[in-house]
Amino acid sequence: MRIPIVASMAAGAFMLTAVAMEPVDWVDPTIGATSHMLVPAYPTVSVPFGMYRFTPPAPWFTVDEIDDIPLFLPSHRAAGLFALMVGDGGHLTLDNRRVSPYSFSAWVDSHNFGLRLVPAAKGAAIRFDAATGVTRRAIPDVSFRAAKCAREGRTVRLEDSFRGVTAYLYGEFSDDGSGRELRFAVSWISQEQAEANFRAELAGRSLDELESFARAAWNAALGRIAVEGGDDSRKRVFYTALYRCHERMVDATEGGCFRGWDGVVKQANGRRFTDDWSWDTYRALHPLFCLLDPEMQRDRLNSYLAMASETKEGWVPTFPNVACDGHNMNSLHPAAMFLDACVKGVEGVDWKAAWAALAHTERTASRLPWHRGPRTKLDELHDSLGYFPALQPGEDETDWPKGHSMWEKRQSVAVTLGYAYDCWCIAELGRIVGASESDIAEFERKAEFDRNLFHPGTRFFHPKDARGEWIRDVDYTLGGGLGARMYYDENNGWTYAWDAQHDIAWLVGAHGGAVRFCADLDALFNAPLGAQPWEYVANLPDSTGRIGQFVAGNEPGFHIPYLYNYAGRPDRTQKRIRQILDAWFRDDAMGLPGDEDGGGMSAFVVFSMLGFYPVTPGLAEYQLGSPVFEKAALRLGNGRTFTILAPGSSREAKYWTHAKVGERHLDGTVLRHSDVVAGGTLAFTMTDRPAAREHRLRSQGLGIIRANVKRIGGEK
Repeated sequence: MRIPIVASMAAGAFMLTAVAMEPVDWVDPTIGATSHMLVPAYPTVSVPFGMYRFTPPAPWFTVDEIDDIPLFLPSHRAAGLFALMVGDGGHLTLDNRRVSPYSFSAWVDSHNFGLRLVPAAKGAAIRFDAATGVTRRAIPDVSFRAAKCAREGRTVRLEDSFRGVTAYLYGEFSDDGSGRELRFAVSWISQEQAEANFRAELAGRSLDELESFARAAWNAALGRIAVEGGDDSRKRVFYTALYRCHERMVDATEGGCFRGWDGVVKQANGRRFTDDWSWDTYRALHPLFCLLDPEMQRDRLNSYLAMASETKEGWVPTFPNVACDGHNMNSLHPAAMFLDACVKGVEGVDWKAAWAALAHTERTASRLPWHRGPRTKLDELHDSLGYFPALQPGEDETDWPKGHSMWEKRQSVAVTLGYAYDCWCIAELGRIVGASESDIAEFERKAEFDRNLFHPGTRFFHPKDARGEWIRDVDYTLGGGLGARMYYDENNGWTYAWDAQHDIAWLVGAHGGAVRFCADLDALFNAPLGAQPWEYVANLPDSTGRIGQFVAGNEPGFHIPYLYNYAGRPDRTQKRIRQILDAWFRDDAMGLPGDEDGGGMSAFVVFSMLGFYPVTPGLAEYQLGSPVFEKAALRLGNGRTFTILAPGSSREAKYWTHAKVGERHLDGTVLRHSDVVAGGTLAFTMTDRPAAREHRLRSQGLGIIRANVKRIGGEK
């Protein structure tokens, strides 16, 4: 998307005038729409957090032929519902596809007509236009593929199913001299509610009016952050990332009600949010909205608690959708989301109830990846051994619960590290709400389980078996089978060597101190692939966006470049962050290095381009990085504005010599959350070379580590 130029005649000469750009004009949903390996970033059309979402059919740059047009995306990356078919239901081919956050259009060249779709919060309008000079009769009729379909005159009522829950669609057709329109709304409650949603949002409104409303909604959302300086490509990357942060969670409240997981339609107290992947989004997406919209974050967390109460087990979900807990991946990372919001002052959540639900879930639900069920023998071993046990090479799996897919393996290191962090969060939240000393001690003990798998000889987290023996001959690059799932998860041992977000001070010491820690980080970014590229990709298809063995395309790597700060080398953090952004986050079709995961990756981009990042969700602080823009202003949920100034920042001038909040100079790299929400200014002095101050900080690295110890869980 480029700045439009308007040509006009004045005093006999041509003048070129740039039309002012609004925030949504910088968004290009096709960035990353061709994936490096697995799933591309879908160019979703919606209003911010709208229950209704539409994904244009066919992979954006690789296929132009489709069978139908699914009208409703029920969950992030799910298959669409209510497929619309044209004419006899044969193939369609598309040309001149155009997409923005608030509209989609294309020319159906196989049938010689155009289509245009504009979203509302719970529905959309789609128009079919004949070619110029051709009557409306040239537009074929449309039909639908759904579980139930009833058409009566101009009205259509559809039913379809997602994970056992019925979705309803109510729509009305209208015709004019050149085309046909279908306006429709969806509901998870009933056909009557779908019609009520239609009357509230779509009846009597033209496509242009709907588009103006959706565009205004996006400008309001994206306008919470205004950036200046930097080239146009940087703005496109930034605002496209911010747009993707507004896809989830979705507001599933309809007419003040919602359908609960227990099937009961209930009056909403606040808004009911759903569709989240906590393994991805706890890291940066949820912390972002603790800043931008704490009231919405309150409703999101209360939705998590409500969903837990609607299950027979009372377990906090990890991958909630409108129907149930998808329970993918591993760990209980909503613990980090709750603690983070609590220490950052989000109000209106029953923190004591949250602690009780999280503690109950950790104590009674299995830790097995992709498995929702009660504790197993392996869970009991985890608690008694202090780590999740792995299998030795060639050892048969005998402890897998019946019915659990053999595709997902034990992921023993990833599970151990993930739950150690979660238990630290539960312990800290327990301390805030006044849990008993014995309860706090229980989770504090488990929070140190990560240390039991640190191999002092290799300085990697290394799997152990149930007998306490190190697993033999682990290859940290390719070991563990497909996706390294025997020991790690989607990423190899190089990535998980740094997966101790709550235990960083200990980790620096375990590496032998600041100098060795930095050297080992450098080794990560410079290590050779260790295999032929095809062999690496075949084993680790999720590990994309590589710099050495660092992986920019998968969430467990996002905090790693900020770890140099903890050893007194902020210059290395600044260099690495810019290296990652420049190499892998660009404004082109392959401008994302991996699965975007509905804001999980994009929130890393938003924070990193602003110049700070929440390395440890659950601490009321951020680590400084390298601000990309010369000025950024965040309009916070509390009504204040936090401004970041970095005059002279450029691709070369990525280092800073001084940073101050207001008139207070920062001695280290910590930005307090309280300083951000108070408003005011964070000012950087930028340079194109690491300056003496960084080298002084390097010499004081051990002191900085000790200063961090209290925040990261206590000196041992």
